[in-house]
Amino acid sequence: MDSLAADLKWKPPTIMPPDNPDNLPWADFFRIIEEQKQQLWKRHIAECSKSGSTQAEYCRRHNLSSKSFPYWKRR
Repeated sequence: MDSLAADLKWKPPTIMPPDNPDNLPWADFFRIIEEQKQQLWKRHIAECSKSGSTQAEYCRRHNLSSKSFPYWKRR
């Protein structure tokens, strides 16, 4: 088999999604993960406003992305 034929038959490996312990349809699984992220950021945003810290200070203390914070705050 020549090199071109071998290249045409080669298939890239598929990317496996994370474990899905409840065997949910993937769309539901990723929707649930997105909802969990949203809840986590809502809690962080509420805690930040209660703490009296600046967003940058709060993000540093909690190891959060200071660029993601305003994005989630707007959502």
